[in-house]
Amino acid sequence: MSLLTVDRLCAGYGALRVLHDVSFSIEEGNVTVVLGANGAGKSTLLRALSGMIPATGSIELDGYELLSGRRRRPIALLGIGHVPEGRGTFGGLTVEENLRAGGYHRPRGEVERSITEWFELFPRLAERRDRLAAGLSGGEQQMLAIARALMARPRLLLLDEPSLGLAPKMTGTLFDNLRAIRERMDMTVLLVEQNAHLSLQIADDALLMTAGQVGPRRPAIALREDEQIRRAYLGA
Repeated sequence: MSLLTVDRLCAGYGALRVLHDVSFSIEEGNVTVVLGANGAGKSTLLRALSGMIPATGSIELDGYELLSGRRRRPIALLGIGHVPEGRGTFGGLTVEENLRAGGYHRPRGEVERSITEWFELFPRLAERRDRLAAGLSGGEQQMLAIARALMARPRLLLLDEPSLGLAPKMTGTLFDNLRAIRERMDMTVLLVEQNAHLSLQIADDALLMTAGQVGPRRPAIALREDEQIRRAYLGA
């Protein structure tokens, strides 16, 4: 069953259109990775889905039209979490304060349980719970950004280049965490990621994006075995 259905989505910045009639669907509970060259429109796609930029067309989350003028609730409260490129943590707040900000609309008891849960999954954050986010390493900030988004218990998590700028060891740790999150939560993930090798290992399926358009959804395992894809994205 499709959780997210996108139809003829167009978006951009002012007069510059980046997305051109993009249509695809994401199955509930799946991890879908978006692959494409720099400038293909991958980050713009996530920004359009999360309402960060104006868009036309149709975006349905479990049958609810997000682009309708009748929409009353913020997209975050409808079940979409977005971790943008560059992380976007609140540098002047502590690690724990960042997490509380992510769960601001949830009952207090649930917030406390979630903080405990994510500190168990991210022990480095637990060790730094009273440290300002601005003083964390890049990898720790990325962990915090993901944990903060998860505080809202999203049904759909949008991740934009989570490994960007991270050392290989930290990237491996990050993807181990993403695997653990997937096992722990009934959540759908749309992942934009430069490390195609790692992302295809945790993904169920993939979308190839070229010049603001998206091709048909394909099984991740098929792309891992596709010689053309291996040469273009996996360095093999």
